[in-house]
Amino acid sequence: MHPALATYIGCRLMAGWHLALARAWLRAAAAWGRCRRRGCYGWRCAVVELERWAYTPVGVFGTLRIGRWSCYTVERPWAGNRPNVSCIPEGVYPLRMRRSGVVTRSTGGEYQEGWEVCDVPGRTFIMLHPANTMDDLEGCIGPGEDIGVVRGKWSVTHSRAAFRELMDQLDERDEWTLDIRPFRVQWP
Repeated sequence: MHPALATYIGCRLMAGWHLALARAWLRAAAAWGRCRRRGCYGWRCAVVELERWAYTPVGVFGTLRIGRWSCYTVERPWAGNRPNVSCIPEGVYPLRMRRSGVVTRSTGGEYQEGWEVCDVPGRTFIMLHPANTMDDLEGCIGPGEDIGVVRGKWSVTHSRAAFRELMDQLDERDEWTLDIRPFRVQWP
């Protein structure tokens, strides 16, 4: 929603007796406005959010969001940020496109390039690529359309289809910002 329209509607609401409701509405409208995060260009934020909500011995599961689109993710369990065996630490990282053999192999040659999570302390070559279980990953992030069981293990399902959609969602920019954080309960 355009800020001028939000302000007009907010002022009209404040003229009535719903002052608390109007203030809450204005806060929500302001949140939809321009993003002030580094790397954001205009009204649609250039931030990809990964919210981790299950830290288990069979994988770390989360939800990846770009605007209104989302998919599930699987990663290896936390093992002190050791290369090839651990998920990466929570934080904010740049995402950049690069040529990758693991993307070529995991997509059956459909894609030769993929998105790399850059500037992770002590780690390199962390890619977003199709993977169903944590066993398919070496420190990377695997997208999926749903959560289920594959080969007797908890996993994300339809990973190639989710990866295709993810690539379409990320196609509009050369660089994105990945914000990885734990799930936090928000009370109304």
